[in-house]
Amino acid sequence: MKQVRKRAPGAGRPPGRLKGATLSLRLPKDLREDLLNAAERNKRRSVSEEIFLRLQSTLVRDRGAAERPPHIAALLEGIANVVARIEKVTQREWHQDQFTAEHVGKGISQWIKEIRAFREFSPPDKPLDIPPAAVAVAKSRPYLSLPGYLDHLGEFEANIVATAILGTPEPGPSSRVEEGRYPNSWWSYWRIRDVLLTLRKGRKK
Repeated sequence: MKQVRKRAPGAGRPPGRLKGATLSLRLPKDLREDLLNAAERNKRRSVSEEIFLRLQSTLVRDRGAAERPPHIAALLEGIANVVARIEKVTQREWHQDQFTAEHVGKGISQWIKEIRAFREFSPPDKPLDIPPAAVAVAKSRPYLSLPGYLDHLGEFEANIVATAILGTPEPGPSSRVEEGRYPNSWWSYWRIRDVLLTLRKGRKK
């Protein structure tokens, strides 16, 4: 009778390693070096994990962009053009220069005003029609005063988004992603946070 070999203690796939189908990929030498450096910088278990997390992030981003409503996509495209034009004039990037950053803010505000004028929402002297949904949200947050929130709704919600982005944890080990412990909704926030951290490191150099 053939003996069944017992698995040695600790044998098998180490915790946190990627599972699933194997994909062979030939990479240029410089790209491989970039991935090695990124994996070391991000404290990944392996280059495979770095590739996996980057692919996952890109696919989630593309899926989100495809599902984005056209009116939001048009707004973002316009903002990108406004920022690019201002940076072309100042020859400085918004995150590196206070003057440029201030005028980017003013430019975005003006872009939205132009859209409002184009859409002809309402005459300037007509009182704003406050959406009932916004009133309901304000009432559901007892720590806010109703008039205060409705007067500064944009600032409040922008602050919530900023807090979420800056507080989003890194994906961590690939096993965490595979097991569903890193929600898809965090990926877009993490990508923004990752870019902001890179920009901040660049300023300190």
